[in-house]
Amino acid sequence: MKHYNEEIKKEVLRDRTNCGLAEFEVALNRAMEANDGNQPTARQIIEALDAWRTQHGASVSPFGSSYATEETWKKVAADSEKAARELLLESSAELQSLTAIEKQMFELQRQAKAQSDKLTAWFSEYSALPAKAAAANEQLGRIATERTALGDALDADFIYAYTALIRGDVQYTAKVAQLSATIVTRDIRLQILDSLEVDAEDALAKLEVRNKELAKLLGRPKLDLRK
Repeated sequence: MKHYNEEIKKEVLRDRTNCGLAEFEVALNRAMEANDGNQPTARQIIEALDAWRTQHGASVSPFGSSYATEETWKKVAADSEKAARELLLESSAELQSLTAIEKQMFELQRQAKAQSDKLTAWFSEYSALPAKAAAANEQLGRIATERTALGDALDADFIYAYTALIRGDVQYTAKVAQLSATIVTRDIRLQILDSLEVDAEDALAKLEVRNKELAKLLGRPKLDLRK
């Protein structure tokens, strides 16, 4: 470190109480360079320190809590001190080794988080399978009920109602009209039901495939989706 006045250092540290030793040395060196190698004043060192910190997250005034929280400034100071130490020791083989280890650590942390997020997403999807399957099964149930209603019982109901109407029981007028409309559209209704049934069965088949995949990925039992 270049020669400096100890009193000036104390003045800087009183003004910037969270200034680290590495930060101070970097600020001193920069202030001295700007001062043509002459001893800088405390104010010049403080200005160099603040300028250095703007490169490491300090975008607000360091004076007063109204500008930033204490935690914010602690982090700024810590990041700035770390960067200053790395600058001063940039030729150190030990620092280069530490930097490589930190990079590996950060990469492992990133990979761990990515894997954790993936597992969370898979488990959420696995847990949602029964509800999705229930919707498809309910659709198949409604289709079966409607198909039954369009079967032989429909013809029998129409014969009974129409016979009663012809015999003079006018209360069956609306019933005959309703049944007639259903019989006329029966074929197309059945076609629609067939199409919807294919869609529901296809949805269930896809859910079964995903069920098998997720159970294997999560080490969980395969769910019973055909209920």
